[in-house]
Amino acid sequence: MQDIEFTVQGGDLYILQSRLGKRAPLAALRIAVEMVAEGLIPPSAGLLQLGEIDAETIVEKRVAGHEEPLGLGESAAVGVASGRMALTSGRAEAYACEGPAILVRTTLSPDDLPGVTASAGVLAARGARTSHAAVVARQLGKVCIVNCPDLVLSGTEGKCRFGDREIAEGDVITLDGNIGAVYAGRLDVVEQKPTELIEVVRCWRTV
Repeated sequence: MQDIEFTVQGGDLYILQSRLGKRAPLAALRIAVEMVAEGLIPPSAGLLQLGEIDAETIVEKRVAGHEEPLGLGESAAVGVASGRMALTSGRAEAYACEGPAILVRTTLSPDDLPGVTASAGVLAARGARTSHAAVVARQLGKVCIVNCPDLVLSGTEGKCRFGDREIAEGDVITLDGNIGAVYAGRLDVVEQKPTELIEVVRCWRTV
């Protein structure tokens, strides 16, 4: 898979750059197994696609229970992350020195990279899964949710709103990147290994 940037000028196509596309480890595992099962590639190519990914260490994380979410957005990177809500990149870095932080922004920009790197998860009111910051978050293995219309950063110092509920900076929130849901507080997490997919890859290595 390639991530290609291009432009069209005067009717001519120009390729600006091309680099290897990134997938989350679980996505890479599932895609490789399904492509081999469909006969699109041989098992040797499936192992090559996994590259340096250690399938044995992949774990799916899901929120336990059925809490009412604060808001719903679009998942840009799967997983579950809980932490103190930070409304600036600098605050996210400060919180991360004491424990997990969640960076919350109206839109993500390249300037937010230090906060994205320091945080366990990222939430944006606007933006797309293919935005630069969302792609970076995905490559760094951070849980990421974008395009959350319920989230409003009104400019009130240290606060934001989800619908009619106000959340203060420093309060703990949980991101469920599997379904794009945002929850108040720290929720219990269930971990599960994709054992069936892992077993398929084990069989490839014995062929």
